[in-house]
Amino acid sequence: MTDKQDRRFLRTEKLIKTAFISLLAEKSFAELSIKDITDRAEIGRGTFYKHYADKNALLFSFEERIRQDLEQKPYPKFMQNREDYVRKKILYRYQYFAEHIDMMRSLFGPNGDAAFQQRMRDFIWKDLYIEEEDVALVV
Repeated sequence: MTDKQDRRFLRTEKLIKTAFISLLAEKSFAELSIKDITDRAEIGRGTFYKHYADKNALLFSFEERIRQDLEQKPYPKFMQNREDYVRKKILYRYQYFAEHIDMMRSLFGPNGDAAFQQRMRDFIWKDLYIEEEDVALVV
């Protein structure tokens, strides 16, 4: 893929995702159609399908992005105590949600997909659960 094609692909991705998020503020995921997304993004259906198999695949791309972003650990694994470690993890998540507030409001709001929301809640809680070997205490 040439640089120009790559830029076009990324631009179209952004249009699709922006349209999807803005539409979730207006109607439920179940009511949302590919036509709604393509009309809002001002792209053709064929273009949408070059990027995603369906709206569930589009939603899954958000889930994957959030998981990848939250799995990045911008805090040291070796902390003075577990409380500091958990505090840093929680703070990072709050900062992430604040930086992506429009996306989070749409995905986790009343129009978001309940199954997606449950998977993400499970992921976040599981990630915050600290196993004994997860944190090496500095003595």
